[in-house]
Amino acid sequence: MAELQKRGAVESAAAFRCVLVLHDADGTELISEGSCVGRVRQSPRGAGGFGYDPYFYLASGKSLAELTVSEKAGGQPSRRGASPMAAQMKERPTKIGIMSDGHGDRRAIDRAVERAGKVDLWLHGRLRSDAAYLALVSAVRVENVAGNTDWPDGKTPDEIVVEAAGHRIFLTHGHIYGVRSTR
Repeated sequence: MAELQKRGAVESAAAFRCVLVLHDADGTELISEGSCVGRVRQSPRGAGGFGYDPYFYLASGKSLAELTVSEKAGGQPSRRGASPMAAQMKERPTKIGIMSDGHGDRRAIDRAVERAGKVDLWLHGRLRSDAAYLALVSAVRVENVAGNTDWPDGKTPDEIVVEAAGHRIFLTHGHIYGVRSTR
């Protein structure tokens, strides 16, 4: 606004641009952007929004601060940038690794990580220290539940529901529900 005042101008052409970049550990890079073209005016209008919203006017004549929630959802630059990013992420397959009963054998965990290759999430059942090591060597999120011989530590749940790839996954070690080995 100070620049407009310095030039003695009442308004000026303006654009807002939002760029989102996701750079994954495997080198995958997703880029999405959106923009909004309008005019910046010295006279603010509207009570919604924040920052420059009352000063930024669209071709419709409304300021961003005058838009309804539904109007903003479809036209905000951040939304315009986020929508393509969300679509790109939905198209990206999710690979989930599952491991249980490593019993502190770090070589077994290393082999499991090597054989699984790049995964987006590990589901793990048993020792919290095994889960921590798995997270360290795989550099991805690990969800962990207690095993059948773990002492209650107040930190490791017996069961959880994990949200991944648009699905809800129930995770438990099995002994709580009477699951028995078939061997």
